[in-house]
Amino acid sequence: MGTLQVEPTRGLKPERSRNWEIGASTTLDNLLTAGDTASFKIAYFNTNVKDYITRYYDPNTNGVMTFSNAESYKTSGLEFQSRFDNGKLFADLSATYYFKTETCDPTFASYLRETAGIYQHTENTPDCTPGSFMGSYTNTQNPPKYAVNLTLGSRFFEEKLILGGRMTYTSGPTEEITEPWQTGATTPQLVYQPVAIFDAFMSYKLRDDAILNASVQNITDRYYLDALAQSFMPAPGRTYRAGLTVKF
Repeated sequence: MGTLQVEPTRGLKPERSRNWEIGASTTLDNLLTAGDTASFKIAYFNTNVKDYITRYYDPNTNGVMTFSNAESYKTSGLEFQSRFDNGKLFADLSATYYFKTETCDPTFASYLRETAGIYQHTENTPDCTPGSFMGSYTNTQNPPKYAVNLTLGSRFFEEKLILGGRMTYTSGPTEEITEPWQTGATTPQLVYQPVAIFDAFMSYKLRDDAILNASVQNITDRYYLDALAQSFMPAPGRTYRAGLTVKF
């Protein structure tokens, strides 16, 4: 069930995306001990979507929603990945950092400036804004400014038993969508908070065709919203899992 009207879509142009990445990667053997392997990668990414299709909220037409082509939607940032394994111990570390998420739409921005009033303070609407303009689904997809994932583990009993732990950290959103030209309609940003989540896992090879798995997720039972959450439903608390995989 909906609460607002959506105007039929007419004359939309196809999106055109330009994505490019520049980086460096390397793999090193015998870095710390004989027989170990380490790999590293760092990259800068840049995405520019021309004629980006999105939905807007028109505050001057009793809540009518419209789909249209924004001039562009841009994101950019850095990615880092690394892995180390010496047979006994293994580790993975990865991270992502966003410089910006931005929508440019001079046509809609001009309309908001022209129709500003006592109940709609959009007279200073810029042509380009972090996230997007009011009513856009983009405002619910604002990624964390940065995120870090670390996994550590070890193998025992001729690699039959694997024990490990994982830490996942996410910051707050890249942009906080709070300006008058950004808020409105059914797509308010849910501002999730920075959080570090810890998990533990194990697997044991009973025989060649059977593996026992177990894990504890969110060990510290943190109460939090997932990044990019679209409702106030919190993420699962401390969760225990166990399973048996058998190949026939």
